[in-house]
Amino acid sequence: MKHTLFDIQKEDCPVKRSTIIERFLRYIAVDTRSCKFEDGAEIHHPSTPGQETLADMIRRDLADFGLPNNWRIQSFQDGSFALIIPATPGYETTPHVCFAAHLDTYYGFPGQVCNPHIRIYEGGDLTLADSGQVIPESDLGGLVGKTIITSDGTTLLGGDDKAGVVALIETMYQLVQEPEPHGPLTFWFCVDEEIGALDISTLPEELVRSWNVLWTVDGEEVGPVENACFITREVVIDFAGVDAHPGVSPHKLHPAQYAAMELMAALLRHRTPMRSRGQQPFYYVTEYSGKASGARVTCIPRSFRREESDWMLENIREIAEEAAALYRATFKVSDRVMSINIQDATEAHRELVSVGFRAHEICGFKPYYKSVRGGTDGAMVNMHYPNLPSPNIGTGTRNLHGPQEFVVIEELEAIPQILRTMIELYAAMPADQSVT
Repeated sequence: MKHTLFDIQKEDCPVKRSTIIERFLRYIAVDTRSCKFEDGAEIHHPSTPGQETLADMIRRDLADFGLPNNWRIQSFQDGSFALIIPATPGYETTPHVCFAAHLDTYYGFPGQVCNPHIRIYEGGDLTLADSGQVIPESDLGGLVGKTIITSDGTTLLGGDDKAGVVALIETMYQLVQEPEPHGPLTFWFCVDEEIGALDISTLPEELVRSWNVLWTVDGEEVGPVENACFITREVVIDFAGVDAHPGVSPHKLHPAQYAAMELMAALLRHRTPMRSRGQQPFYYVTEYSGKASGARVTCIPRSFRREESDWMLENIREIAEEAAALYRATFKVSDRVMSINIQDATEAHRELVSVGFRAHEICGFKPYYKSVRGGTDGAMVNMHYPNLPSPNIGTGTRNLHGPQEFVVIEELEAIPQILRTMIELYAAMPADQSVT
């Protein structure tokens, strides 16, 4: 089926380009993909200069708004920054709400969008220019008649999470143009979320402890309120072996790569992502490299329950030990917990989380609580502040982490209205309900 495709650079494009879309198109032109740190390399944040470039753009945009004198931009050592807004008089004891979005995009694909397209979706598969990439109709259910932004299929679009970024900025702009009573607010733009290296330690403890609730604006479709997530850990298994001539001295050969392959084969007999649904756990090998003298396997076991996650780690150790013994290699297991399940904190402060649910209803969406099969920015914050409720909401983005990513404009444009409704609802909460 033919789709109506508009050149978004032309003035006669029949799709109305709102300020939030104009800003989104500017921001996705900056490549902000983060970069994993190599072993032994110096760790510095942000991991890529593009994130600093975008942060500077945002600060300039905020300055152009003509911010009130008592609104304060505070930058942090990791390259992230926040706009801190004091409560209007009389609302100082209402909940302090933080909204957050991350500047970086997924490291696996180029992130500089040079040729974005806007389409009114009319059904069927959607072909992305001449790249060979196709968004199947099954990914576009219920979106006929909606307006969609895509890349040309050679890069990510960057809606994860520049859609969240522009939604926060538009919300702040509206608060400047149309002031309304509110409690204390923080808008935080964080870095290096995609590599699991969000550095919460750079934020002043007194600031984070003043937050009553942290809303991350980093999900997919608008409607779900994500109140639980995977425990995300990264497990690296290093095998050390002995290389030798396989024909002349096979008895001296201790092939580390064979031990690594034995480990991977054993993990395949457990649940993989392809066979996992809902709250079922899985093992996923993300990287492998190796030869006889040394091999490495990186695995990301995922579970919603800590006891199960710990058991999965121990299972990997036992399998690695058996694999190493089989080929007379040695092994070492390194484990890094990157984030925890946000559910304990969201359940403990249900009255604060329910505000987001009600705001979606008021703005015409059908919300529901959802367990997201991934980690979130808030889940990384919960590593340091486990009692802070940190739910997540969507931005209108779909097909994250790939060139088939797209953003539904009508959903993205609704987010500032939802956020402002949340701000209004929090400002109406009695003081005795605001303390967490």
